[in-house]
Amino acid sequence: MTAGAAPHRSLAPGGRAAAAVVVVALVLAGCSGGVRAERSGGGFVQGEYGITVVPVGDRVDAPDIAGESLSGEE
Repeated sequence: MTAGAAPHRSLAPGGRAAAAVVVVALVLAGCSGGVRAERSGGGFVQGEYGITVVPVGDRVDAPDIAGESLSGEE
């Protein structure tokens, strides 16, 4: 070892195995939402399937759009 150099340290074989177990446990815990996550729905409201046709007389006009485009044009 040269002067001023820090000694090389590595995990003991048991330490590596323990670290691997911790990493696997954290990954698996992150993937499971549990029962509460499944029941809550997360605020998601599923829409109805199908197409809604609005008669021409019931449609509202589109708003006027003004401003500068990405290319700088008005």
